[in-house]
Amino acid sequence: MERRQYLDYEGLDRVRMVSVLHAILSRTPLPPVEVEEPSLGDYHYRLHHGAHRFFASVAVGFTHIPARLRP
Repeated sequence: MERRQYLDYEGLDRVRMVSVLHAILSRTPLPPVEVEEPSLGDYHYRLHHGAHRFFASVAVGFTHIPARLRP
């Protein structure tokens, strides 16, 4: 049986977000987010994979997050 994914207005899954927040609070290591260099725009990097980890990190007040540059 497939679990239906309910997303909030930002496109995030609540269950997944709570899981990531729990991992952060319990100091469980998480993989780095994946970023890529955009061809245009004002930012140096664009998030490719890891939106839940990124927004959870912002929610708990982190100023930095581990990231890996996508080839």
